[in-house]
Amino acid sequence: MIAGAVAVTLATAGCAPQQQGPAPQAAEPEQEAAAPEGAPEVAAAPQGRLSDLVVDLTGYDLAEARAAKQALVAAGEPGARAALPVALDRSEEIENRELAIVAVSEAGSPQTVAELVPLLNDPSESVRYRAMIALRNAFGQSFGYHYQMIESSRKAVMEQWREFLAGQGRGLTKATEGQEAPAGEAE
Repeated sequence: MIAGAVAVTLATAGCAPQQQGPAPQAAEPEQEAAAPEGAPEVAAAPQGRLSDLVVDLTGYDLAEARAAKQALVAAGEPGARAALPVALDRSEEIENRELAIVAVSEAGSPQTVAELVPLLNDPSESVRYRAMIALRNAFGQSFGYHYQMIESSRKAVMEQWREFLAGQGRGLTKATEGQEAPAGEAE
């Protein structure tokens, strides 16, 4: 049933899932137009469709939210960029934020994943955990971070992340630079 919902959501979003295995060969390959270098493998969904998927991602129906997450992942980087505000919005339900973090992690570029750094000090342990996994998978670094660290230790690791990303030429955008979740617990 869920797989059907994902397929319907993908079809509605104008996204095709990425193919597994070798791509079918065209009869005349020399007539195929080459995709620009760096172009996503999946055609980007129109902005309106991405907005609809984000609405589904933030809904109370978790099956629908999971299907929307899959469709956003299938859309590639544009889907990850669309899911990012949901991940960063502490007013959203934790489960929906976690799905958004996974979408960013699975489909986003390292620059997009880097925007998750402020979540390392989120009040929710599970959000902090998912953000750290996403960052570690994208950059191969953890700086000794553990999602159950006390706040002062989390802030020190966040500063290490900021310095690392600045050195990589991937500093945070103005939207998330300096953004920090309030302490979720006393030290």
